[in-house]
Formats: sequence, C-alpha cells, structure tokens
Amino acid sequence: MNRQSSADTWRFEIRARETAIRLDLVRDEVVDKLQAQIAAMDEAFRRLGRIGDLIRLRDWRVRAGLARPKSGQSSVLQRAFVGPPQSDLDEAGGVPEVDMSSLDHDAVHAALERHGAVVLRNAIPVRRTLDLRTMFEAALVASRDLLDLEAEDLPDIRHTEGKEMFYPVPEKIALPQNAARAFLGDQNILATFLSPRIAFEWLDILTAQGFRTMLQKLLQDDLRLVFDRCLIRRMQAQDPSPDWSHGVGVPGRGLLLWVPMAECGQGTQRPGLDIMLHSQARLGDHKSAPARPFVAAGDAILIKNTQIISKSSDPNFTHETIAVETCFIGRSRAGLSDLPVFW
Repeated sequence: MNRQSSADTWRFEIRARETAIRLDLVRDEVVDKLQAQIAAMDEAFRRLGRIGDLIRLRDWRVRAGLARPKSGQSSVLQRAFVGPPQSDLDEAGGVPEVDMSSLDHDAVHAALERHGAVVLRNAIPVRRTLDLRTMFEAALVASRDLLDLEAEDLPDIRHTEGKEMFYPVPEKIALPQNAARAFLGDQNILATFLSPRIAFEWLDILTAQGFRTMLQKLLQDDLRLVFDRCLIRRMQAQDPSPDWSHGVGVPGRGLLLWVPMAECGQGTQRPGLDIMLHSQARLGDHKSAPARPFVAAGDAILIKNTQIISKSSDPNFTHETIAVETCFIGRSRAGLSDLPVFW
C-alpha cells in the first residue's frame, strides 16, 4: 500500500470513528427534548422572522433525525389498509391517479402496491410551486457567492438574505459534509436542506397539504427525510442518455415524492418521468414502453423505491423542467449511511 492510499485509509477510519462517537452522543439525547426545541424554534421564526432561528431550525431537524431508535424498538404503526377493487387503470397500463382534494389513503396504498407509483392530482398549490422556483434560483446564486468566498479563502460575509437561501449544516452537527459540498457549483441541482428557507417553506407546504399524515401511514413508521436525496433538480429539455435508476436509491426502503413546478410529461413540451410499473414486470412485459404520465402544475407523483424511473427523453421537448424530489423513509429503517432529517 502506497503512502497516499495509507493516508486516505487513515482519514477514512478517523472520520468513521468520529461519526460513530457523534451518533452515540445523539442517541443518548432525549428525542422528546429535541422535538420540543424544534417546535419552539419553528414558533419563534414564524413570530419574529429572525434568520438565525430559521437556520437553527434546519440544523436541529438534522440533529434530531440522527437519533436512532433503540434496538428492537417498535415503530409507530397505523391502521391496516384495505385496498379497493381492481380498477380500469390496472388493465390500461397507465399510472393510477388519486385526487388530493378528496384524499383516500387506501386508494393511494393500493395504487403503490399494485403499480409502484401514483399520480396525485391537486397535490400542491400552484402559487407556492412558483414561489419555490424563484427561491431555487435565488439559492443557486447564494451558493455561487459562498463558493467564490471559499475560493478566495474568505469568511462567509454574505448578507442574511444569502445565508437564509443557502447555508451548509455545521460539521459539529452532521459530519458527512460530502453530502453538502458536492452540490456547490452545480447550477442544475440543489439539496433542499442546504437552503434553510426552502426547507422551511417545503415542509410547511407538505404539512398543510396532509402529506405528513399520509406518508407516515404508508410507511407504518415514524417519518424521516433523507438529507442528500431531497433535491430540487433542473431537467434539461434534451438528454440523449436518460439516467435510469431506482426511485430512492436503496431498493426496499422508502418513498419518493416528485413535484414539478410546471406541467410536464406526456403531451407537453417539458420532460417528466418514465416509470416501469409493477404490472408490466408481473406480466413479463419488459419490452413495452414505460408509462409517461401527464403531470399538471400542482400535481405530484409518489413512487416506491423499488420502481425503475428515468427522466423522459423526446425530440418534442423544448423547455426545461424544475422539480422537487423528496425521499421519505421510516425512522426504524434508516441505514447508517443515511443522514435522516426530522419532520
């Protein structure tokens, strides 16, 4: 082993030991106390609007997310689901749809079990998705400003407006900084929780729309988000080599919520998602075209991470798509490589 690889191995072992020590310390903290502090900071920011409270609120969500359940601790189970009878969509091969304005948790669960994906109509207020797009562009500018300061070895002297739009999690709270720094300088992707303002607004939207209750019931566990799999992504109109992947990255765990900020997919000028449905796999229909649902502004797609998905590719696409991708897992199923975030 050469000197460089030995040094790399040593640094890796040191980081691993530091991570283990930090996680042990977090496990010893009282989760109820962390939750109470998060609630207090949330209330303080809503009342006073101080940017420091906003940043601390984001940081404490990450810290509370690291608190793992004790070995053998049972999850918070909800009532059992009763699936509705088979629908026409099961035969037609399309992605099932559920209207969020009259949300039926059983219908969502049945669609995910049968097909692995469901389109949620009227999921998010259109006005708020437009606000998110504006914040996304502002957060990218703020990240560039920070990158320029770091390149000149200068401290973070940005105004508070820049810090609320982009501010990395301090290493004393979460050691895996590669999950944060990897996004610096990329103008097509942003980790949601690198922007305290976007993280606050996005969780506020999801809570108001009933997603927290629905997702906790679907996962049959206390809910967590995965830091480096919660993204806002710019999808270019033309991409000759679409990136096929599992919906959440680690097969067998979690759900992915995909929310575009403008209409996209089938019959539009913007790329959406191509999805290989469970029904195709069960029938051995691997050669047929994947489902490509039309998604209107304010709609969403909920996907099981066992599904294979890709950005749609079509010569008729002429406009970009910006979408929020949010990964949810159960607290008891978070892996050691995950960086869970409390909600």
